[in-house]
Amino acid sequence: MRVIDDIDGYLRKFGSFSLAASADQPGMSYLGDDAGVIAFSELEYAGRRTRVCLGEPLAPPELWPGFVQRLAACSDNLVFLNVGEEFCRVLSAAGMFVNSLGWEAIIDLDGYRFDGPKKQNIRNAVRRCDVQGYTVFEAELDDRTWLELDSVSQDWLSRKGGSRPENRLLTRPFMRGNRYQRIFAMRDPEGRLVHFLTIDEIWRDGSLVGYHSNINRGLETSPKNADYAIHAYIIEVLRQEGREFLSLGLCPDFGWRQFGKHANPYTTLALDLSRRYGRSIYHLDGITRHKSAFCPTRRRPVYVSTQNPWPLTDVLGVFRNSNFI
Repeated sequence: MRVIDDIDGYLRKFGSFSLAASADQPGMSYLGDDAGVIAFSELEYAGRRTRVCLGEPLAPPELWPGFVQRLAACSDNLVFLNVGEEFCRVLSAAGMFVNSLGWEAIIDLDGYRFDGPKKQNIRNAVRRCDVQGYTVFEAELDDRTWLELDSVSQDWLSRKGGSRPENRLLTRPFMRGNRYQRIFAMRDPEGRLVHFLTIDEIWRDGSLVGYHSNINRGLETSPKNADYAIHAYIIEVLRQEGREFLSLGLCPDFGWRQFGKHANPYTTLALDLSRRYGRSIYHLDGITRHKSAFCPTRRRPVYVSTQNPWPLTDVLGVFRNSNFI
């Protein structure tokens, strides 16, 4: 494999999973060839270098085993994040452990409606924001709007941990120059920007087929469930554009569906500790309940795969380097 500089063509052909666009962020490296590429961030902790890969290789599935073998041969340690069941079979065959992260909430847009008692909270949020005079729109990144978005983002980050830096790796950082991204925002009756969401493009065989909801940030004064109202607006826009689906992202549920007998009990313990003691930063159980309100049409199992039989430092290292802790 060789170092790859531009992954644009690979993303548009093989980027059919939710973290594909996240591979296009600062601090990522790419190894591959003309057939495909694998994206990773190299972290150094516990006296060795660990390569943390985002999702599946950007390559045809029949070539995935070769990518894993070649990357393992030139790495001290490997971690694969947010991978699906098909790739898990490749990883387990290569001797790696596979643990459940939960499920990805996917809304198939064709035929999706907001009626029914289970979506009452969504309708209430839309109605409440409308009655109170809030407006939702797709943001154009002129200088004024960018300064407003950045102000909301910095306010949100400050409430998550003082001088906490911008997220990265697991969540693509909020940057003006992000490719494959759209931004939808909400203004209050006085015209002040109070909440915004970003969605990342998902491609398949050169066609833009869907989006992944990525960043969700608002002021403390943002109306209750503002993101519900913005997501409802996004769903209508994407349906009119003829897109296939919207992924709401990972719903953390570490015991939801294990992959065969290949789970590492120490990874399970590390994930459970992060869920219990990281609630002040990210209330993982609350995230799952919040996204479930949309009654997604599909639940895609999501896994993390580790090579190290004692992976506590791996899990903590990923969270720390993602600026989550």
